[in-house]
Amino acid sequence: FFLSRRATIPPRETFVARLSLRLAGMSSSQAQLAEVAGLLSEFYEGSDASRKARLNAELTRRRVEPGAWRVFLSWLEATSDLGGQAMYLSYYAASTLEEAVGRGIDGAECRREMKGRLLSYGGRRYEGGAPSSTGSRGGLLLAAAVGARPRLPAAVGTRLCKVYADIGALAWPEEMPTFVEELCACCVDDEDAVAALGLEVLRIVAEEYCGGAGKATVSASRRRVLRERFGAALPQLVNVVADSAARFSSSSLAAATKEATTAARALEAALACLEAVVRQAPLTCLSGGLFGRPDLFSTLFGLVGRDVEGFQTGGGGGSHRSSGGATAARCLEAVLATKLVPSDVAAFVLEVGRHVVGVVAALATTLERNGGDALDEQFLADTTELVATFVDHHLPRVCASAAFSVEDLLTALARLAFSVEAKDLRAVLRPWETLVDFVNDRSNEDPAVAALADRSAAGVAGVLEALVTRTLLLSESQSLRDLREMDQDFDDGQRRGSLDDGGDENDLVEDLVDDLAGGAPEPRALGGGADDASNAGSEDRGGDSELRLLLNDGIDLVAAACRGPFRSAVADRVCAAAARVLSTRVLVSGGGAFFLEDHRDDAASDQQRVADATDAATLLYATAAAGVFASDATLESAATLAANAAVGALR
Repeated sequence: FFLSRRATIPPRETFVARLSLRLAGMSSSQAQLAEVAGLLSEFYEGSDASRKARLNAELTRRRVEPGAWRVFLSWLEATSDLGGQAMYLSYYAASTLEEAVGRGIDGAECRREMKGRLLSYGGRRYEGGAPSSTGSRGGLLLAAAVGARPRLPAAVGTRLCKVYADIGALAWPEEMPTFVEELCACCVDDEDAVAALGLEVLRIVAEEYCGGAGKATVSASRRRVLRERFGAALPQLVNVVADSAARFSSSSLAAATKEATTAARALEAALACLEAVVRQAPLTCLSGGLFGRPDLFSTLFGLVGRDVEGFQTGGGGGSHRSSGGATAARCLEAVLATKLVPSDVAAFVLEVGRHVVGVVAALATTLERNGGDALDEQFLADTTELVATFVDHHLPRVCASAAFSVEDLLTALARLAFSVEAKDLRAVLRPWETLVDFVNDRSNEDPAVAALADRSAAGVAGVLEALVTRTLLLSESQSLRDLREMDQDFDDGQRRGSLDDGGDENDLVEDLVDDLAGGAPEPRALGGGADDASNAGSEDRGGDSELRLLLNDGIDLVAAACRGPFRSAVADRVCAAAARVLSTRVLVSGGGAFFLEDHRDDAASDQQRVADATDAATLLYATAAAGVFASDATLESAATLAANAAVGALR
């Protein structure tokens, strides 16, 4: 962090000299500050590397000296500009406070005094939407928030909020029984800036107490206690978040004014707090407090929908940015992932399901109008995860409800699947995988599921046909070519190695045709097979490439659909479609094949051969997966053509 700021900080001699002159003849504590400032400047900007270890040891020693935290806290309070020249010292001062709390220096006295001087909301309580009118408020953090002093540098302010949270971790509730209540009251203060500060601190508190952070500050047993106690306060926290979301959502998309920035920051902090609690608080606490505010879910979905509308009107190219919608989607996904439901589960699932259909349809419309880059990448990832989690956990419930149209959901999902860019496709395939697995498992024992399979079979077949013929063709899709360029560290030798092993082309064709008639091809037929190809070069890349994972997931989905009630609708259609695509792109001559757009004499011949081989192998897998269940006539023509095409490309 400090190294990144070196260009903005004047030479150390300038700041140290000025500070020394300013402090000349003053108290020992002020002289101590000047000495530390000199040590910091030399440590970060000095040219003598041999002194680094000694300087670091000296700075560490001074940080834990008796009374050091008071000296540095007083300096933070008295110094108007903590950035620029003073940045090294101000951050060191904040870390000194954190060290004092963590080490228990001066015990409870230190914690009480430091809490009051950082953020004092003493005597005020949260009373169902508003703080009590009694009690005082003050402190360094609050003064900076309301403009009574210049704003703190972001790194320093965050560090001081962390110190405040650490104080509560050690002192609540034994020494400070109203710590959380006072913080909740701060979150709903009438002044927006104060409320935003309270929500930012509450977010840190939630992450620290529920998520197991702050391990250096408290013991493992203490963290368990904090997690349980903070979870017990969930009804109160839900009310704070619901009130804050309703309060700040109306202005967070306004023009880039100071007030709008404060509102957006407060909204994000409130939602992040809720997400941390829902994901990590004990389930026994969640079940009792999560559904106390039914309007919260409508508010969260409203934030998601508002962002989608902003992306629609903002046009392509990412000109709009998410303002609460992505975090709201993560909150909703966290709730669904817990598998907790209110007492009226049917009404809850129906309401959430209708919201999900609306979100998916709106996403698809935005992408269809403005292109694949119309949505912020993180927003799209968070909303598709929300949709996938809903389908994973609640598809059986919505299928059993006469008031919910599964066909509307599937229609919206199909539109979304072929509107996103290739890099986002794997995420939107998840609901289809869930649907196929659900129908395969339940159709024989549940007439309602069997009826669903009959109604949706043609649509599922259409989606899979499009998946094979349009999306999974590397050479036909610019977005897939772009995705391939992100994976340039593929081992081309492994992916084209079948003929390097001395095999005969005619033998390979026979092997491929035999394998297609009975299942997926043998690894040796394609120089390694799907699993081996997916791991080619994995040692260098740290895992499978996104492109290969997409191809494998797509073919797995085709194969799964051909094993159950969708077989009659899917198998022939997908197998024939793969063969049609190959027949339009390949000329078969003798025992070999050549792609119509042959680039072997071009400068990019190696890359084109890899692309052609990938297309042929992909279609080969698709033909195999569907062909096992296709009619004999379809399989015979498709298998022979696919085998020849793959060998020709690999050749």
